[in-house]
Amino acid sequence: MKSNRMGFNNNKGLFSLPTGVCWWHSQFHRAATYQAYYNPDKPKIDLSTKEGQIQMKDLVKDIRRFRGPVEIPGYKN
Repeated sequence: MKSNRMGFNNNKGLFSLPTGVCWWHSQFHRAATYQAYYNPDKPKIDLSTKEGQIQMKDLVKDIRRFRGPVEIPGYKN
């Protein structure tokens, strides 16, 4: 679904080749698309606090390691 795509492009591949194929980016994007869901009714994670930074790192780790479903609070998509 287009609304679930990441907010940045994958411009360079391995060794900066213009293929746009990056294994890590592709795996993370796939995991985020299929394992994450968004909850706009909850407040966003406050990254200005140490607790918020730890929470965000854990959320990204959970997505990266396919520990779904992973809730992303504060966003609709």
